[in-house]
Amino acid sequence: MVSLRWPYIEGPSIWGAKTSAYEFCEMDFYMTPYVAEFVNTLTNLGYIYLGVRGIKNSRRGGNDSVVNLCYSMLVFLGAGSAAYHLNIKHETQMLDEVSMLFTTISILYGAFSITLGSDARIALATLLTGVALLISVNHVVVGDVERFRLWFLFLVLGTFAQCVWLLSAKVPNIKVKREAQQLATYGTVAFVTAFILWNIDNEFCDELTSFRNGLGIPWGFVTELHGWWHLLTGLAVYYYIVFVERLRLYIKSTTAKRSGAIQAKLVWSGALTLPQIEMSAKED
Repeated sequence: MVSLRWPYIEGPSIWGAKTSAYEFCEMDFYMTPYVAEFVNTLTNLGYIYLGVRGIKNSRRGGNDSVVNLCYSMLVFLGAGSAAYHLNIKHETQMLDEVSMLFTTISILYGAFSITLGSDARIALATLLTGVALLISVNHVVVGDVERFRLWFLFLVLGTFAQCVWLLSAKVPNIKVKREAQQLATYGTVAFVTAFILWNIDNEFCDELTSFRNGLGIPWGFVTELHGWWHLLTGLAVYYYIVFVERLRLYIKSTTAKRSGAIQAKLVWSGALTLPQIEMSAKED
């Protein structure tokens, strides 16, 4: 009878010594000498898939260039993180963290630029690009991890606060507000769950490793919690980009001088499906 369980055995690496500042709770090179952390690398396909799907949906819908940028940054995040977990090098660690920064800043711009005029949008884009470059250069050259984390947290909280303000001050429509609240709720729950699993992975690594070794490959894959962090944070970011997309299209339609014959609507059949924005004929 063929065994459906294989032991975890660390193998050789073609990448040389690891130079990353972090050590994840996953045995390295147990599948192939080309991939340091197999599950952590593979699960980054979630970011890429969601980003590509979002771009396709956006182009069929409102085709907002800012929203397309946000989805593109999600693809960039997946590629950067995959490169990092592929070899656990300092250089790819920087790529991973900088891609997180630019993804967050693109969503922040999407949320803050909704109500701005053309000149103000250009000024905001210039400012945020400069901030992103300064933070990135400081992080790569100086390596101040704590300052980078503080900046990242500040940007995330700023984006969240702006989303709350937009929802309360700029969306009187009950249906649109309910849809946006649902997107925000799912995004927040996904992120909080990911954060809890990330902390469990850090605090109980020895216990998880022992349990994983007992399960063997492939069943032990489900206990590699950093992979779940990737999948859940990918969903969280996707939900919030759709949230921003929904509000951008709604607020633009209500402030336009002429109302068109079509309107944006959220299409979401249930919790096990992915939401998307579609354009449809306006109801009389």
